[in-house]
Amino acid sequence: MLQRTLDLHYDKLVIGADLSALRYCYANNIPYIGKYNKIQEYDFEGYKTSFEEYYKLAQLTSLRSLNAFSNLCETVRIEDDNTLKVATPHGLSVTVHFQKLIISDSNILDRKSTRLNSSHE
Repeated sequence: MLQRTLDLHYDKLVIGADLSALRYCYANNIPYIGKYNKIQEYDFEGYKTSFEEYYKLAQLTSLRSLNAFSNLCETVRIEDDNTLKVATPHGLSVTVHFQKLIISDSNILDRKSTRLNSSHE
């Protein structure tokens, strides 16, 4: 079987695709790796949000090419300082190099990550 690999390089990178991560990435033009979440409408301290806002931000960040893997990342593992390994369901293995990593949603990370509990920000 042919192993496909790819190397990507980013200055800043966000892990997670929750609503706050999408807002941050859109406002600051920072790429992210994450799986889209299903979000329900809620009211938080007088600010009402809904799934329409979430999906609009998901679409806008995708149009800006900020979502590196769309919804196709199967596993994300922190290898060492400034390196991630990402696997997709179609056999693509991606090495992602970064200068600054911001973790918004650690649920996407592989539990075998060597640096899961350390802060990269």
